[in-house]
Amino acid sequence: RKKNCQFLQPLLLFLVILALGGVLVEGYFLREMRSRLDSTTSEISTGANASFEKIIQERKSDPEKPAAHLTGCNCSPSDGDLLYWEDKKGLAFKSQTGYHNGALLIKKTGYYYVYSKLMLGEVECIDTKMKLFKHIVVKRNDKYPSEITLMSSRRFLCI
Repeated sequence: RKKNCQFLQPLLLFLVILALGGVLVEGYFLREMRSRLDSTTSEISTGANASFEKIIQERKSDPEKPAAHLTGCNCSPSDGDLLYWEDKKGLAFKSQTGYHNGALLIKKTGYYYVYSKLMLGEVECIDTKMKLFKHIVVKRNDKYPSEITLMSSRRFLCI
């Protein structure tokens, strides 16, 4: 019986020391993560938009991968149905892509995640004049005779 205790006591001591070491390492990682979170939070709160834009710009995708994020602008022609986008200022960016006359130009063949979000300010309709608003994202390709609709939505809005 003494032999079993002599063997089990060092094993138990080793396991307790190992567990305490794990707790210390975990505490260190939690402290580091908390300090990074605090510094990021203070950057956002003290600099408002400037720091926020800086953080977003730093988190852009890998420059070797094609990517683009376009934002809204007041630069669309008033006579057309095409909505133009901002491709250079603010949070907008392009990497290995182009932009011309309201169209995002993809230069490299591949699979892409395409998203589009429009936010429209609408007031209450007093005279009930409504117009159909269409939001359509299309793909144009020299190999196809017509545009391919990727996304579309329709909604009636006040004029």
